Amino acid sequence: MLRQKRKPFRSVGRGPALAWRQRFTTRLRSAGSLFAETGQAVLQHRHWTNAASLSFFFLLSLLPLLIFLAAVVDYLPVPGLFPRMLEFMGHLVPGDAMRLVQGALAEVLSRRISFISFGILTSVWSASAGFNALIESLNTAYASGEGRGFWKRQAVAIGLTLTVGVMLGAALLASVLGGRFGWWLASAVGLDPIVAILWPAIRWLVMLVFTVLSIEVIYFLAPHARLRFWKQSPGAMLAVAIWLAGSYGLQAYLYSFARANWIYGTLQAVIALMLWLYISSWAILLGAELNAQLAIRKQAGGRPV
Repeated sequence: MLRQKRKPFRSVGRGPALAWRQRFTTRLRSAGSLFAETGQAVLQHRHWTNAASLSFFFLLSLLPLLIFLAAVVDYLPVPGLFPRMLEFMGHLVPGDAMRLVQGALAEVLSRRISFISFGILTSVWSASAGFNALIESLNTAYASGEGRGFWKRQAVAIGLTLTVGVMLGAALLASVLGGRFGWWLASAVGLDPIVAILWPAIRWLVMLVFTVLSIEVIYFLAPHARLRFWKQSPGAMLAVAIWLAGSYGLQAYLYSFARANWIYGTLQAVIALMLWLYISSWAILLGAELNAQLAIRKQAGGRPV
């Protein structure tokens, strides 16, 4: 009788492990090629230059947007809320730049502009200039021509100004509400007390979610293209991650290596603010290019990452 040859013990379970390793390698290569294609698109569309022009328009829009936000926050029954929100912004915006913005805001808000006054309407119109420039850049990223008329495009820009302003305001609001708000929320809504205990950690998650959603709204509404809202999530998350890393990195650089103002003098605060706005603009454009490349892969029949 012939003796059957035994299979080696090490071969048991090797098939599933090998298949899993192959799938992982394929996904890894696919992700690498996706980011390579995104980088090529960024260079092809000259987003390094587009981000510079966007930072200029955002500089013109920043103060009007904050004025609008201050008018909205003034109606909330929380004393000293807007200064606390600005204080939290100081963790992201370079110190000299933030002091420059706070000084300009204090001068404007001392006039006590009401919410429905002509000044607020003018502020919203002025703030929409940044979103108008962003619409043009995102049309380039998504390879979609602008087929909307002037007034329709202006309505989209104003709508984005109001929506994104309120959502970012909600994100800042969540960041400054302390533990007492957690207990009030739990008792008012009838939530478990564990929510109040964990609120100091939950509020950072709420802030992050509102920030990602605000970028996602921009990607969904700004380009003249038919897009799905939730398909814009990968680019929005990438943009927020790069924006946070870039903001803290810029602060660390300016604090550690660029404290001397002998080159720019009194313009140092303006230069720091422009650099921060440039990083923010570039992060938004990079996230849009990632979404565009994912859409191209799906249309071509490739499996998106």
